[in-house]
Amino acid sequence: MVAELGVSNAHPGPTSHSGEPAMAEGDRRWLRNEAHALILLCAMGALMGYCGWIVAGDRGIVWSVLLGLALLAMIRHVSSDGVVKALRGRPLLGSRADVIAERLAALSKRAGLQSVPRLYHAPGELPLALSLGDGDTAAIIVTDPLLQDLAGDELVGVLAHELIHLRNGDILLMQWGLVLGWVTRIVSQVGCVLLLIGLAANALSLVDYPLKSLVFLVFAPLLSTLLRLALSRDREAEADAEAAELTQDPDALASALIKLRERRRGTLKRLFPTVRSLHLPTLLADHPPTEERIRRLQQFRHRDAV
Repeated sequence: MVAELGVSNAHPGPTSHSGEPAMAEGDRRWLRNEAHALILLCAMGALMGYCGWIVAGDRGIVWSVLLGLALLAMIRHVSSDGVVKALRGRPLLGSRADVIAERLAALSKRAGLQSVPRLYHAPGELPLALSLGDGDTAAIIVTDPLLQDLAGDELVGVLAHELIHLRNGDILLMQWGLVLGWVTRIVSQVGCVLLLIGLAANALSLVDYPLKSLVFLVFAPLLSTLLRLALSRDREAEADAEAAELTQDPDALASALIKLRERRRGTLKRLFPTVRSLHLPTLLADHPPTEERIRRLQQFRHRDAV
């Protein structure tokens, strides 16, 4: 999971199992995912700009862009230490922590990171891992249930997934997606208020009412959210693939995903015993379905065996 706070390093390019430049297939996959991410962000930007244009013409576009830049600057100003403190994170200590720290350092070096992210654990009901910050401020937070459920290699697979998020700059990409969604929602709400005032004037036959513009502004935030979720799913899928390449152990990550899914289901059932389990459509999820993630990891293993 990517924490939408902090700034990440740029991606130095995928690596092969031996640490050398990746094969053409990996390069093509990475370039395809990067292009798709750019397309999604451009679509979100265009959606935001059009909402601004509906509200105030060319000036509305400029105001939307300036508001987005201001919000992005505010998010980037939030330190990873502040997030760790807010989540009640503490440094991971103990004999197991030493082994994990050693594996994390080796993976960070292999991934091409300039420094090893700090590792914290935090209380929580659900097993989660998230990455934030960059460079010397980079950190990975795992909740206690995740540490309790996963074996050593499984935990390493999850940590490799978070390292890939840091290396690929996914945090910054998701920040942009979050900000574009926020601005789209703000501008759409302002536009709806103005158009509803126009509706009252239209009732008095004072102006022509732009019904199509109102419909667009009403649904623009939802469309922006769907685009942001699609971007998140793409980055999660790519992080799975590159984590498998980094650890050379796709089975460990697949096993971790199964355990995390079962733990989440059990926790939600315990917390909400009278509520039936809901299966959200993929369009409304920020991660690909666990079954799909496992299937892709198994394909990676079969390809590696050929």
